[in-house]
Amino acid sequence: MAKPGDVQKSLRDKTGIHTGGPRFFDTFENGKPLVKLQKTLPPNKHNNKLFAELVALKLAIAASATGHTQPGFEELIYSDTISAFSEFNGMKIKEIYAQISDAMTSKMGDPIKFYQLVRKINEAFAGPIDTISFASTTVLTGVKTLIDVPFLISNPSVVVAHIIPPERKYVDLPESFELSQNYPNPFNPLTTIEFSLPEDAIVSLKVYNILGQEVATLADKELFTAGKNEIDFDASNLTSGVYFYRITAESIEQSMQKYDQVKKMLLIK
Repeated sequence: MAKPGDVQKSLRDKTGIHTGGPRFFDTFENGKPLVKLQKTLPPNKHNNKLFAELVALKLAIAASATGHTQPGFEELIYSDTISAFSEFNGMKIKEIYAQISDAMTSKMGDPIKFYQLVRKINEAFAGPIDTISFASTTVLTGVKTLIDVPFLISNPSVVVAHIIPPERKYVDLPESFELSQNYPNPFNPLTTIEFSLPEDAIVSLKVYNILGQEVATLADKELFTAGKNEIDFDASNLTSGVYFYRITAESIEQSMQKYDQVKKMLLIK
């Protein structure tokens, strides 16, 4: 997830938030294997509470390291001998995150235990958001002291590093809306539809048969970020033939641009 919008889209969609049982990166919701890097992973694509908690923990680590929250969060040491998670004793939070993040693809360990541990750490410092600075950067105040969290201790031997984010590089964005030809085409039964947005937009993407009847809704008034986006289409339940896919997009920026385009694709079984 390269952009903040990708994180937002991965944590919540029109179906809500992640509520599915903790699991590794195994399959999509349609049962197909999850085998390649995903730009976003919303609940309707892969509903997984462990993934959502890992994203939240990563954001907390990054916020602390870049000075948006109290420094040193990632260096705190887990210490809880009476807990079922005592195997993690002596590990820093950043090390726990790295181990469980790796396990998502290696599929080694117990995803339920991983979920319970990550959620326990996330909830330890949960509280209402407040700020102490809006100057050059937003800084959030702490809501709990470390002494209130019995299973985490400070690491006095570590000098907390403050990461200065690099200046944002200019990224070439499309000059206009564009709907690309699906690939592969012809296809059976999976294909990918790619579209480019010059700015963030509300997008609907639907598939129609040759009679003009809607047969699939791939996106329904969902927010997509500027740049290239792609959506996978599974036509397992459709018969061979010609189909059309139509995109409608409306910018949420001041330009309020609107875009509507249709392309043809061929399903061969």
